[in-house]
Amino acid sequence: MRPVIPEPEDPLIASFHAASGRRVPQAVTAIENHFSPDETIRFLRGLVASGHPQAATLLKARTLAEVLAARRVQPFRRTPITPDVSLYGADGSPEEKTLIVAFGGVGGRLGLPVANVLQALDAERVDLLMLRDPDKRGFAFGAGSFEPDLAGIVAALRARFPLRRYRRLVTLGFSMGAAPALKAGFWLDADRAIGIGTRRSNDDLMLVRRCAVGPAFDPFCECLRDRAHRGLLVHADHCARDVAAARRMEANGAGRRIVFRCMNDHNLVARFWMMGELRPFLDLLVNGRMTLDRRAGQKPLVIGRTWPPRLRAGLKRRLAMVRG
Repeated sequence: MRPVIPEPEDPLIASFHAASGRRVPQAVTAIENHFSPDETIRFLRGLVASGHPQAATLLKARTLAEVLAARRVQPFRRTPITPDVSLYGADGSPEEKTLIVAFGGVGGRLGLPVANVLQALDAERVDLLMLRDPDKRGFAFGAGSFEPDLAGIVAALRARFPLRRYRRLVTLGFSMGAAPALKAGFWLDADRAIGIGTRRSNDDLMLVRRCAVGPAFDPFCECLRDRAHRGLLVHADHCARDVAAARRMEANGAGRRIVFRCMNDHNLVARFWMMGELRPFLDLLVNGRMTLDRRAGQKPLVIGRTWPPRLRAGLKRRLAMVRG
């Protein structure tokens, strides 16, 4: 069967074919940050069929090779909202799905190319709205051309997307995007807000340097502690910067800490993907039964060292012990 190649006028495809030298990896990164699994497969098959000189090199990348070799391709379709905001969804009623509003890290991704993350989700149960901040300023000045600041992003999410039609609403962020995801989850009254590898903002450093600092209001403070917030602060116990940031945010009521012992990875998403266990890792964070009300004064949930054969059962057993 002859492969169907993405439309040639797709700006990401056009940029790749126009790139040379050091711009080629940048063009590939842009494709990885945006393309759904199906788009990724069609792109790679098209390169192979055309005899493109970069095809063999790209197929050596594990992230791309994994999508191409997948036995089951999750049928997500990409709907561009702006150059830095994309909606990934498949057939099905929102009333039967969870909407994950995702805030990318510095590289514009959730620790992995979006196709690999989507392959670890169930298209029948989940839609993903992916936001990226090309300015790498923690969404303080919006997501590219999508709104001028984080408060504007939250307002636009309410106005432009049918959030309340979904069965559940979850915000999820990695690294630079973790704190914005936790804040957005608070303002949107999400069913769950997840920050993986939370990092503190650099607003204080920007002020010292007399640089612009985006408008902000931090909802994690004493004055708002009476409002319920179902947040998770996810980190490895040997990643010092993540531990410090999570403890500080926990003290301010940002969520409950989920600590993975005997790990030092900032990027837990990539770690569990390398272990072949990204799907259960994400499923447990998004759907695991946990008491998340920050007013409950709960202790961190510490998950001991587990290896791939025992990981799924071990995590389910530990998280199921705490009923929500």
